[in-house]
Amino acid sequence: FGTNFYIARTKKLSVAAPFFFIALFYLAIWTHPLIMIVGMYLWFFFWIDKRNRPFSPIQSILYTLVLMVLSAFKFNTGMHHGYDSSKIEAVTHFHLPMFHEVIYSPQMHFFLNHCLTNYWIFVAVFVSGIIALIWQRRYWLTLLTVLTAMVYLLLICITFRDEHSNLFYIESEYMPLGIICSTPFVWYLYPRIARKTGMLLLIGLFAVRFGYILRAATPFVQRVTLLEKIDTRLKQKHINRSEERRVGKECRSR
Repeated sequence: FGTNFYIARTKKLSVAAPFFFIALFYLAIWTHPLIMIVGMYLWFFFWIDKRNRPFSPIQSILYTLVLMVLSAFKFNTGMHHGYDSSKIEAVTHFHLPMFHEVIYSPQMHFFLNHCLTNYWIFVAVFVSGIIALIWQRRYWLTLLTVLTAMVYLLLICITFRDEHSNLFYIESEYMPLGIICSTPFVWYLYPRIARKTGMLLLIGLFAVRFGYILRAATPFVQRVTLLEKIDTRLKQKHINRSEERRVGKECRSR
């Protein structure tokens, strides 16, 4: 977004601008299917928010079509290949009668519970951003943000219904939701805060989350320590990678 907006505003490389747009958004969307949702949300957010849209109406329409084609291409590819196929299948096989089951799923309960105990800064940023949008009468942006956040959370609960998924893994799935819900705060509340106050606020937010990260790091540090011990024992017994493969094959054949 930053690169394409810069090219559009400065008129630099204007001839090559469509190729930059296609290449950069292709790379972004291809990293993970969930980026499609974030990309589309931000695209329409900036489209509705005319202050930050550097594209002409014709460019906006053409680039929207490009984004939709890229997203459809990625969706179709993910549906038939690799790890993403099972996740996409869970979504494509969702039916309205299953809605009640998803709403009351353990994953939804897990997320809402963590919003009170762990993700409370996320809640504060989201709510304050929505209030800022309503205060400034940006009702379409409010509707877009709330609906996108609800749909995204619903998709997560459809795909991962129980709460026993690895916390590190499931929180990586929450990250796009963090981008969606913090966008109003970044664009409509933070610019209205005094510079020094805003810097102190951000430092405080990151400091608190850093404390949570340190507290949550213990299991991962222990895992690395365990792997290092195993590696040391293998070296002491002169077991290398080829020997490890041979032992593995023997075990499987038995």
